[in-house]
Amino acid sequence: MKKIPLSQGKFALVNDEDYERINKHKWYAYKSGNTYYARRNIWTGKKKQTVIQMHRDVMGCVPRDNKIVDHKDFNGLNNTKENLQIVSVSINVHRRHKQKNNTSGYVGIYWRPKKKLWAASVRMNGRNVSCGSSKDPIIAAKKKRCGYFKNIPRKCDIELSGGFQMRILLIVKSMMMETLGPMYLSSVIKKNGHEAKIVDLSSAYDYAIKWEPEIIGYSILTGDREKFKNLNDRLKKVLKFKSVVGNCDPSFFPEGYDWADEICKGEGENWINDFLIKERGMVETANQMIDRSHINSIPWPDRTSFPNMKVRDFITSRGCPYKCSYCYNHRWAELFPDQKLRVRSVDDVVAEIKHVNPQYAYFQDSCFGVRMDWMREFAEKYEWEFEGIKYSVPYQCNFRPEMINPERGELLRKSGCVAVRMALESATNRLRSLIGRNTVTLRKVREAVDILKENRVQVMLQNILSLPGSTIEDDLFTLETNIKYKPDYAWASIYVPYPGTDLGDYCKKNGIYKGNYENITDCFFDQSILEFSEEYKEQSYCLQKIFALCVEVGVMPEISDLTIKNLPNFIHKAMRKVGDKRLYLGLL
Repeated sequence: MKKIPLSQGKFALVNDEDYERINKHKWYAYKSGNTYYARRNIWTGKKKQTVIQMHRDVMGCVPRDNKIVDHKDFNGLNNTKENLQIVSVSINVHRRHKQKNNTSGYVGIYWRPKKKLWAASVRMNGRNVSCGSSKDPIIAAKKKRCGYFKNIPRKCDIELSGGFQMRILLIVKSMMMETLGPMYLSSVIKKNGHEAKIVDLSSAYDYAIKWEPEIIGYSILTGDREKFKNLNDRLKKVLKFKSVVGNCDPSFFPEGYDWADEICKGEGENWINDFLIKERGMVETANQMIDRSHINSIPWPDRTSFPNMKVRDFITSRGCPYKCSYCYNHRWAELFPDQKLRVRSVDDVVAEIKHVNPQYAYFQDSCFGVRMDWMREFAEKYEWEFEGIKYSVPYQCNFRPEMINPERGELLRKSGCVAVRMALESATNRLRSLIGRNTVTLRKVREAVDILKENRVQVMLQNILSLPGSTIEDDLFTLETNIKYKPDYAWASIYVPYPGTDLGDYCKKNGIYKGNYENITDCFFDQSILEFSEEYKEQSYCLQKIFALCVEVGVMPEISDLTIKNLPNFIHKAMRKVGDKRLYLGLL
């Protein structure tokens, strides 16, 4: 995808293969209603000009051929081929935004003063067809959407592969970063000829009312169930659609989702293929099933819902070979035996990154480059040439300390790795044994940090406070260890006993957690919810807030500092020490 500059400070998006042809001409931005489009003028005769629209040019249309090109995402400047479709007049009208003089707030809903009702209608085969009326415009809109009186199917004259094209809205909690799971599903959906859009929870209701999807999918992590259920309940009152839930929480605890129409368990690419066939009678030849054992066959994630992201997310593998007791990975492998560790080929990974061409890449794998032969090949091929200059995209990834050795450190440096996330978790052997980290010594963690720093790779050391059975002395020892190891960033969280994990079940069984799993949130920066004293909960909460600062400035707090009342004073004293050290050449 590339940008073509326009007038008024605007730019249009086109596919790489269209860029050279389209960019030969001078284009300008033109506003029609509330939407900008890209246009250019051509001379057709003496003193005569014809306007060429960029989206029509991309689709190979010629002037006066009566073809209508529609933008799927309603962005008139997104002229990538996957965002364009040739439609009939009725479909183009059906998809239009509401007019400025619209008083109902909904397309096709108008006021009938004689009957004092809001009426609903759709345009079909050249005539208006009534769908009913109501005193409430929302109910009238629902009747229009559902074909309440006439059973009118929406977009019924768009046929693809023996079925109907559907709009499928995928909702995630946040879009501050790319969410790869829904993005992979979006790619499969579009490959089947349907429309897909990803939105976040905060904007989902308004977008769904505007877009009127046939299917709404919710990507739900533990702690977020009620938020998505409440949204679904609101939408069901005004729209007719099928709701689908997926991700970790529905996969582990499907019994909590009786409010959803469908549950997608485990990886969803094949499931969504089957679902689309069932929903619209799509011919099965249009849906090639994905061989999970060869994940190169999975289409690359669809990134159109995340434009202009400076950091792009990728995965080179699925699954994890390790069994940390606080993590769900090995339980996932037990539930879905065909979804254990699988690794993409280096060629497939590099080809995707070249295609996306990000400013910065973040590999989301639980453990990156598990196999040394893969890592060697990656370091060799993760470099390409542009106009005679060799370069690679800077990247960040996750490792375990025992994986880091001198050769791997050198390969990371050679391939352009700039940062590694690595877990210490706790410095206390008793707690390390509890979480399944006792096979890795503190000495090995220190060696891993040193190797990475020698290769100019920044290190983020991850830690967990308030583990079952821990004390404030344990947490302070973990802090002290971080200060000695000097990572570039020391990250700390408060342990949450997520259900379905070995450690979460251990807490519940032994009375360490007596609460209701329904009340667990997705945040691991709040006070501990385990059966600790209120004093320790406050101490660990305060320590988590200053953990990174303490490692950065090399200052250990006293236990008495770890209260909400005393915390500001400690921060002031810590920064004074830093200032004195700098001003007095380290003598103080």
